Amino acid sequence: MKLHLGSGSFNFQGWLNVDLDAPEADMHLDLRKKLPFGNELISHIYNEHFIEHITKEESINLLKECYRVLKNGGIIRLSTPNLKSIIAAYLARNLTEWSDVSWLPNSPCDLINESMRLWGHQYLYDAEALVVVLKEAGFNSVKFVNYRESDDQEFIKIENRPFHNELIIEARKDNSVAGFSISGDKYGDNIEADLELRNQKVIALEADLELRNQKVIALEADLELRNQKVIALETDLELRDQNISNSHEHINLLITQISKIEQELTSRGQQIISLEADLASHGQHTSDLTNHINSLEAELTNLRSFWHMKIKHLIRRFYKF
Repeated sequence: MKLHLGSGSFNFQGWLNVDLDAPEADMHLDLRKKLPFGNELISHIYNEHFIEHITKEESINLLKECYRVLKNGGIIRLSTPNLKSIIAAYLARNLTEWSDVSWLPNSPCDLINESMRLWGHQYLYDAEALVVVLKEAGFNSVKFVNYRESDDQEFIKIENRPFHNELIIEARKDNSVAGFSISGDKYGDNIEADLELRNQKVIALEADLELRNQKVIALEADLELRNQKVIALETDLELRDQNISNSHEHINLLITQISKIEQELTSRGQQIISLEADLASHGQHTSDLTNHINSLEAELTNLRSFWHMKIKHLIRRFYKF
């Protein structure tokens, strides 16, 4: 029989999937209590991201129960968050490591505190502490293994969660071997080298950030210069607008004056037309007077002639007497 403890929503075919609350589980058990299986009945046990949700003492009791129910030569594989990896992320100020599982702490301090408290976490392990509890539970052979890799066919590609430097171990129950052995990469021995690499990346990022800040300062200075030019242009534009407004007022005044002049010219034109009519009338009257004067002069000439002849006739008669 193969046990999948703390199965959650992941059910494995051919395994007994055990969980306290998950509806998908084949069996609902409180893993803090004694397992309802006889001694040495189980060949494989798998447990992913569970022991950090119970206390250290409860984890030891669970692992003791796993040791009891495993056959001789049976193996338990478990995966749990690596405290050293979390501390390395804290020191490197890496807040995006777990973004693919929707965990984005706001600060390095939040990263540490949330990793210890969120999701019901009770106790986080480093490699040394995990070995201690496994040894205390009775296991005498512990091997640190790579994500989704194993020498046992049953455990190949078994992890469901994305990998974030978790501690992954396979502990064997082997009654034929005396003493205690540890093998494989402890997923903590390389943390310092990884931290140094991350620190170098942080230094490079800080240098890049400083360069970007300098560019931002230069851009801000350029922007300020452009703003001053804009202010000068706006001031010039406002002055031009004022000049245009004054010109419009002057033009409107000229238009008013021209309108008055046009009205006066129209009035004077009408007066001139009236005077021209009067002159035409007076010209006709003058012509009539001239004709009358000419007529009178002709009559006067005739009268002179008549009286001249008359006087000559009287003189002649006078001399005859």
